[in-house]
Amino acid sequence: MLWAPTVSGALAVLKSRLPSMPMEVVQAVLLASADPLGTRVADPDEPDPVYGWGRLNLGRAVMMQGTVRLPYSVSGTAGAGQGGLLRDARIDLSPALAHLGERLQAIEVAVAGVGDAYYNMPLSGTVAQEAGDLPALGYAAKDLLAPVGDYSVEPSSGTHGAFAELGLDAGDVQAVGMDVSADALGRWRLRYGLCDDCEGSAWGEGSAMRSTGSAAVPFFARDSGAVALQMQGNGVRPFAAAGGGREARSVPWRQVGLRWRQERGGIVSVAEASRIDESRSVWGARFGALGVTRTGTVQNRVLLSAPLSGTWRGLVGYERSSADVSAGGGMLTGISGLRAEGWSAETRGSGVFWEGDIVRFSVRRKTGVIGGQAGIDHVVAAGSSFADAFYRREPQSLEQKRTVIDLRASPVTRYALGYGLPLGQSTQVAVGLEYEEETGDRAASAHLRMSF
Repeated sequence: MLWAPTVSGALAVLKSRLPSMPMEVVQAVLLASADPLGTRVADPDEPDPVYGWGRLNLGRAVMMQGTVRLPYSVSGTAGAGQGGLLRDARIDLSPALAHLGERLQAIEVAVAGVGDAYYNMPLSGTVAQEAGDLPALGYAAKDLLAPVGDYSVEPSSGTHGAFAELGLDAGDVQAVGMDVSADALGRWRLRYGLCDDCEGSAWGEGSAMRSTGSAAVPFFARDSGAVALQMQGNGVRPFAAAGGGREARSVPWRQVGLRWRQERGGIVSVAEASRIDESRSVWGARFGALGVTRTGTVQNRVLLSAPLSGTWRGLVGYERSSADVSAGGGMLTGISGLRAEGWSAETRGSGVFWEGDIVRFSVRRKTGVIGGQAGIDHVVAAGSSFADAFYRREPQSLEQKRTVIDLRASPVTRYALGYGLPLGQSTQVAVGLEYEEETGDRAASAHLRMSF
């Protein structure tokens, strides 16, 4: 039998497990999940005159509300769908598509209740949406202390050898790898990334200007765990990269492309074109119960660095990506017209105020989605409410709807100013300021390096 204090506690537990569930639905599920006693054993839809709905069974109630029906294939009823536990219906949104989470919250789906009764629930309450993010600010000072080139360990002759890319100090290893040279095949570099946030800098493009620069990494991918193989030097050089296998939530990707680099009269030009393939994601985002996706992306980058007046030097960069997405096995009917774009401009001066000092200023429009639409087919309960359908046996209809979501993101422009000053032969100090125009976020940073 259901006693009032116990029932109140059980209702609180159910409500805390799924806060967006209407209280009338919580109550109905709790009653229907009770162990039947008396006449309810033969007729589970009607309460017994003495024992009512029966003996409280909170474990069964939790399992009932933890099962969702999503219309994997819609043929007029939600019964055509597949059932699954809520914990298996998670959406993982990458930094590139994190903004999509807000637009999914308003979409409602019909969730299986008791018997033939369904209730509507926002997708945000049914499917857990987790958005990844990379650190945005705090690089202005750190970058000024980064070494100009790579720290390498190589034999005294030849071009074979291992290397390590260092950041703030010798303990901040960003990547490791090795160089191999063959007369017929040229010089090649194999690199393994160790740092997720190393590419978050407003001045990250500078590394691509070097003759031993790293292969391009997709703007949506984390560098940690990425392996790149590339031919070094000027002219047209091939490269290949793959990543996404190091962390549990990472998604696998692979990339092949060509890089062209030329240096003449102090002007350095770099152009890259590549193809990126993802077997289970869209720019690093996985849609879980909404569907399984495959994505092929064409990524293009152009960089130009040239001397300005005096000791000043400028750098401009542009990046554009377009994707072809296929989807199936869920509510996501497809994604079309997906494009992303970003650009940056930087000026750097040395010996401006003191001998050996460095001043850098940059403006960067972060690479973000500039076009694309996603279609979602979902089933909603219409007509009677869940309580009416459950208590009064009133008919409840299910309707199929299609929602089109605009994937465009608001652009984010980041300004960064940094100043570095050597204090003797063994000490360097740097300070930096950064500001994001659209978000209003700002940060100040300071770094000190001392050699012993």
